[in-house]
Amino acid sequence: MSAKVMGMVFERYPTGGGEMLLALKLADNAHDDGTRIFPSVATMAARTRQSERAVQYQLRRMQKSGWLVLVRPAVGGRGQSGMPAEYRINPLWLNGAELAPISGDTEDEGKGADSAPNKSAERVQSEAEKGATGDGKGANDDRKGCKAFAPEPSVEPSVNRQGTVIGDGDAAAGVSCADLAEDDGKPLTVNDLVHEGIPRQIAKDWMAVRKGKKQTSLTPTAWAAVKREAEKAGITLTAAVTHAVEAGWAGFKAKWLASEGGTTGGRGAAAGLNKQEQLEQRNREIAAAQAARVMAGERA
Repeated sequence: MSAKVMGMVFERYPTGGGEMLLALKLADNAHDDGTRIFPSVATMAARTRQSERAVQYQLRRMQKSGWLVLVRPAVGGRGQSGMPAEYRINPLWLNGAELAPISGDTEDEGKGADSAPNKSAERVQSEAEKGATGDGKGANDDRKGCKAFAPEPSVEPSVNRQGTVIGDGDAAAGVSCADLAEDDGKPLTVNDLVHEGIPRQIAKDWMAVRKGKKQTSLTPTAWAAVKREAEKAGITLTAAVTHAVEAGWAGFKAKWLASEGGTTGGRGAAAGLNKQEQLEQRNREIAAAQAARVMAGERA
């Protein structure tokens, strides 16, 4: 037993879990110079509370990383008639060197720590100790194999009927709530309008106006038409909805705004303003109207 080597494993071994337990068991058997390690696979499995296949897999990973060196392979069969493999811990690591991490598992190792690796020229244990039966049975039918664990539930985003992925990345990908509502045909809500950039109070006011005019549902088609008309009028969507609230409109059309002397005609055009200047002027008017309403509410 080497308390010195065990302390090094506690402080510096790069992997946790069952492999860490196995490294501690190997250090427990080692001399202070990391040599003379030859417990059987069965003993290592019992001490680390793992299956023999998991231990065999972890031993191969340790050798691949260079942390563990195979001094002598196992010979013979099970029990007292056989001789377990002998290992030593890499002296460079014991002297403070850091080993390069394993860049990737091979096809054998990619099966996970609970699967036994296939045969190779450099064996960790004899065929007899591996307990291989050659009958093709899976993990559940092999008494000496590991237990099969249920896979973790998938956390992949769902896909709607048109193939659009719906998940946390929708906002970053430019998919709005209105786009998703249009996908499933559901009416838009106040929250949907807020996600479209409409201030919550303006959205609530407009929904109230629509309800008063018996327009109880804002369909995706109707909302798409409002967006087109706002663009045609050369104003922002928020400006269009705000003007609809002020005018008592259940919808919005560019020609309605023009007939009232809005951005597409009237005062802005008469003053010789270009389209961008008209838009900015209209936005200032809307902001002033909102501020006036807030002040009126405070006085009340």
